Amino acid sequence: KLRRVLHALDQQQAIELLLDKMKQTKSNAEFLMQIQKTTPSPGNND
Repeated sequence: KLRRVLHALDQQQAIELLLDKMKQTKSNAEFLMQIQKTTPSPGNND
């Protein structure tokens, strides 16, 4: 899922998103949940 989210963005946006979310979260699980919430994906079944 993370690769799909990042692939949809341009390189600068992807880096900024990663850095921002890493600063805001305390665990990997929390980080992945935040990424999933901030970027709507069709299906969301993965």
